[in-house]
Amino acid sequence: ASLDAVRVGTSVARHAQATLVLCHAIFPRLIPFGPPSPPWVTEALRGEALKEMEPAMNLAKQAGVAATCVVEEGTAAGAILKVARRYEADLIILAPREHGAWARLFFGPTTAKTVTREAESHVMFLREAS
Repeated sequence: ASLDAVRVGTSVARHAQATLVLCHAIFPRLIPFGPPSPPWVTEALRGEALKEMEPAMNLAKQAGVAATCVVEEGTAAGAILKVARRYEADLIILAPREHGAWARLFFGPTTAKTVTREAESHVMFLREAS
């Protein structure tokens, strides 16, 4: 998770007396269109994702905000949308990364575009300060 998005989300959750749900997507297939990976690959990715989320969880804890961390399998956009629906999110906060023309050509729409198009809740984008 982008720590900037977590800071903003923590502030919003504190003011709204809401729970902050942090989402981390994992894609456990070694070959995208190949056979499923062994279970140990998924578990290793899940463990690594939880470690990566520790700083975000600590920010929420320091701010006195209730937070939960969800590790979801799938694409980033798919995971975000699935978790937002499951937790009935009022707001999705994204700090999207810019992708080059080649990445857009080969991988399709960005996570931000997909989430914006398909989200059932409001979506807030954070931009880097220039």
